[in-house]
Amino acid sequence: MEKIRREVQEALEMIPGGVCVYLYKEGRIYPVFRNSSFYETLGCFEEYTGEISRETAFQGIHREDLPEVKEKVNRLLRKGTALSHTCRIFNDNQGRYRWVHIDGSAEHGEDGSVLFYAVYRDVSEQIQLKEELVRSNEQMQDIINLIPGGVAIYKVSDFFETVYFSDGVSELSGYSALEYRELIKRDAVEMTCREDREMIISKAGEVVQTKGTSEFEFRKKHRNGQIVWVHVQMKWIGEEDGCPLVLCVFHNITDLKEAQLEKEHLINSIPGGIASYRVEGERFIPEFYSDGVMMISGHTRMEFEAMVRRNAFDVIYEPDRKRVLEAAKTALISGEVLDVSYRMYHKDGNLIWIHLNGRRMGPLAEKMRFYAVFTGMSAEARLFQEIANETADGIYVIDRSNFELLYANESLNLFMEKKDVPVKNVLKSSTVKTVLVNTATLYNMNPEAKNMR
Repeated sequence: MEKIRREVQEALEMIPGGVCVYLYKEGRIYPVFRNSSFYETLGCFEEYTGEISRETAFQGIHREDLPEVKEKVNRLLRKGTALSHTCRIFNDNQGRYRWVHIDGSAEHGEDGSVLFYAVYRDVSEQIQLKEELVRSNEQMQDIINLIPGGVAIYKVSDFFETVYFSDGVSELSGYSALEYRELIKRDAVEMTCREDREMIISKAGEVVQTKGTSEFEFRKKHRNGQIVWVHVQMKWIGEEDGCPLVLCVFHNITDLKEAQLEKEHLINSIPGGIASYRVEGERFIPEFYSDGVMMISGHTRMEFEAMVRRNAFDVIYEPDRKRVLEAAKTALISGEVLDVSYRMYHKDGNLIWIHLNGRRMGPLAEKMRFYAVFTGMSAEARLFQEIANETADGIYVIDRSNFELLYANESLNLFMEKKDVPVKNVLKSSTVKTVLVNTATLYNMNPEAKNMR
């Protein structure tokens, strides 16, 4: 029997943590065995704990934790359920309370007594780490909630399941966090405008497929019925339960978008059109042009983009191209206003006159930007052309000293063979009536003729 007792004690000494065996008898709990680690874990000395028979089961437990510990121990003694509890116990060696986790079990004897086995482990470091982690998470949450728009994580499958969202996400729609939590139990995409849903799903699919990132804009409805414009930065961040996870950072850009739309409306309302170019060498590469630019020539935006993709000067009627390019280069170097007229083909095949007023933006540099305003033929010029169409098949104004064409207006029936006719031959034609015209008179009749030279 003594041998068995020693073997049991040796086994209990090998258990990591403090071990104490208690005897519950006649309503009292007495410690009957403690291993050496018990004193080290709880920070007390054998002489302090007194005689092994003294009732010391709840010694040193913090008074705030004591009621719950007693309740769980009593439940263990009555029903035999396992005990697992963390509480504060005073450590004499350190002079302060430490967090200790207790695991216990009970064995009922035939005489009504109960042996209660308890293992004590100091978990103060884990508790402290957990508290620091909680504080860090709270601080991080505070920082996230300061982001205008908010942050959310979605699990992507057949629908968008919201895994996490900051307060700013719910505020985008005008809901509290509690209200929004109920709303997102369904597909999160349903919170966006119907017209944008297909695009959102497509963009998210690209992010998942490439495990990359994407940025785009979409609309969602506020609870007051207004439309909220949102810019989102979306990134793949891993998987959960076999489903991709995407992180989204949202920004409310409603004010910016409304200002942008208003600006575009104002620009497109200006008679004629506006454009800006990036200048590289002798190439004017379009970066923006309003709807009015295409309306002048009758082309669609897609058609016009194809025409000017390489160089904006490609749409200028070839005989005018060199003259306009030289004027543009001069304006770029000097920084002065470019004021020139040129011809281009309308979509219907007729030549039309365009007036260009533009200027360099910023200082002279290797790469520059150029701003331009386009207008079609003025009312006076159109009247002049209509009169000309009614009185002759073709009108040409030619400098007789060098045969430079100053002005041309021809009907569709003239030179039907579509061959190039030299100016000298035109002058010699029997059907051509030559008249000496004073240059000033020409300019008075057609102000845009000034820029043809």
